[in-house]
Amino acid sequence: METEMREKDRKVNELLKHHKQLQEKLNDMNDQEEETKQENIKLQTAKHKLEQSLAEAQHLMEESQAYANQLRSQEKEVKFHQTLTTLHVTEGIALERESLVKQLNLLRDMNRKLRDETEEAELRRMRTNRRS
Repeated sequence: METEMREKDRKVNELLKHHKQLQEKLNDMNDQEEETKQENIKLQTAKHKLEQSLAEAQHLMEESQAYANQLRSQEKEVKFHQTLTTLHVTEGIALERESLVKQLNLLRDMNRKLRDETEEAELRRMRTNRRS
């Protein structure tokens, strides 16, 4: 019977030891669970902040793209008006040149007529001087 008591004592001690180990394990797991919950809260907060930052960055990018598109559109319009102005100036220069060429030709014709008339008058005067 004493042996049985010792055996039972040993088993009780083993069970108590095992119970203590399980209790420690349970406490560790509870601590880890709490740490995991805290870490999850931190991660959720960080995720929320990152999502806000991403949304702000996307908004800024969209605004920048819209501004760049507006600048491109304005640049096209300015180039169009510059081209149109250049075309009008070129047409004006061409018309002015054409007018100047006509005036030059007219002056040449008038100069030729005046020379012809002067030469003819000279010839008549010379003929008149010979007869006299």
